[in-house]
Amino acid sequence: MSFMIKLITTFFIITFFCSLTFSGDMTLVYNNLEIVLHDDESWSFVDQNADDFKESFNITLNDNRIIRISTDYTWRFVAKNELNSIEFVTTKNVTAKGNATHLVLAEANARAMNNAVKKASAKLKASVKNRKLNLANLTDCVKRVEKDVDTQESFVKGKGWSVKVDIALDQGSILAVLDCEAKAKPKKTAAAKKAKK
Repeated sequence: MSFMIKLITTFFIITFFCSLTFSGDMTLVYNNLEIVLHDDESWSFVDQNADDFKESFNITLNDNRIIRISTDYTWRFVAKNELNSIEFVTTKNVTAKGNATHLVLAEANARAMNNAVKKASAKLKASVKNRKLNLANLTDCVKRVEKDVDTQESFVKGKGWSVKVDIALDQGSILAVLDCEAKAKPKKTAAAKKAKK
């Protein structure tokens, strides 16, 4: 490790501990880019023209606590060092199709999209190794992340609107979904809710 990297790391650790004591933003350097950690657990680039990080990453403090800088512009403490999600995924993209027919166009669109999202979530879950995923949370995250969507609409006489939706998640979207799922609280199944009663 070069002297400059050691110096930057030392500066980061000292500054970060100061930020734990005093409220406010903190600036750190990663891959020659300055980023600001805000106290609402969001972060931003100092240079607004900087390219987004392709992968989330972890930084370990000298007391062994770890912070996770995520591609969705949030940061948080993590209980253990999370490997970059890409190491768990066996595919670089996920595609899925959804179809629905309804008299109301908006309803047909919603059902077709929901169908496609569920299929994409199942495909993504199957492509991830050595990591347990909550399918309900995964589906919510697929709905929320940026993705390519192609929609075709046509009116069928006597049936209503027929909608076909194609969605595609590239590697960046997949990583964002997995980071989102890792932060989500587990959803209770209907059986679990019933047992609690």
